[in-house]
Amino acid sequence: MAKKEASIKYITMNLTMAQGSNVKRVEAVKNQTKDSMEEQLNSKMVIEKGIELRPAEKLKPLCKYPWRGMKVGDSFIWPKNYTRMEMNKASNAGRNFCKGSKDCKDWKFSTRKVDGNKIRIWRIR
Repeated sequence: MAKKEASIKYITMNLTMAQGSNVKRVEAVKNQTKDSMEEQLNSKMVIEKGIELRPAEKLKPLCKYPWRGMKVGDSFIWPKNYTRMEMNKASNAGRNFCKGSKDCKDWKFSTRKVDGNKIRIWRIR
């Protein structure tokens, strides 16, 4: 029994030493990578003076769906075929458009499965 206990302690000690050296090696690689990244950033960035600041442009948010042009009663076909997930995406897209736009907070949209495998979205308010 004494031999078994001694061999178990030896294996445990070797594993512990191996884990410790791996941790040190990983930390050294992390520090080296961080230092080299900072050197690259500092060498490429140049501080310039006297550059005129141009006025900010107001950008319209890009929207792939025709929400803004819809009147009450208008509808369109969602570009993907019906799945429960696509139905949820369509509903969420309309809801999120209304949240992000000040002039359409009271708008409402409704989604339905139509023509077998399509999703249609109506503006109802």
